[in-house]
Amino acid sequence: MLRKKFVCVSILGLSVLLTLGGGTRAEESKNIVKNPSCEDVDSAGHPIGWGLYGPEGKPIWGTSTEEFHSGARSAFLTTQIYETVKAERPDLKFVNSGLVVGESDGYGGNKAYNALPNTDYYFSFWIKSDVDEVVIDVIGWKTLEAASKDRKRLDTSIEGVIGRVIQPTSKWKKYEGVFTTSETKKFVVEFAIFGREDRGKKLLGTIYVDDVVIYPLT
Repeated sequence: MLRKKFVCVSILGLSVLLTLGGGTRAEESKNIVKNPSCEDVDSAGHPIGWGLYGPEGKPIWGTSTEEFHSGARSAFLTTQIYETVKAERPDLKFVNSGLVVGESDGYGGNKAYNALPNTDYYFSFWIKSDVDEVVIDVIGWKTLEAASKDRKRLDTSIEGVIGRVIQPTSKWKKYEGVFTTSETKKFVVEFAIFGREDRGKKLLGTIYVDDVVIYPLT
């Protein structure tokens, strides 16, 4: 018998009862992610259907054959340095980079996933990292052209997490949640390392992401 968990989450003030599967074949069959376990790579070693967001941190990204939850690969992102963003404030140094599930740099999204309007989507992923925190963002665009000016952050709830920030560990952990598309035409999911050097967080390091699942709750 398949084990399931019943979780009550709030989206736009509504209480939604979701039956969250535990990696079942039925769940996988509904998955719209094109390369969920990063097994398919391009000539540069990047996972096909994924992207890189943000230049701050001199990020390195691709696929790892040493760290993975299933299959033979995972996606990884490594941040190397804090960088000055504003010339007038050289004392403020940031890191701001992320893995993107979808063909996008997080700004334009014309090749991102097509969204059903006003629909709740389930999503889950496995992650491990040596950084203190990772920001989970679902970015949507209100037009099919998906220009940078049309993007917005979608309302998202993650089980057991307040807000959008998770604290991953050195062991693989599964997170799952829901987001709603409102009038969105396109969307992607981002795993971002973001913050200032002077805030005392360890944000230089590597995140690994594997087995991403996304599907509409219709």
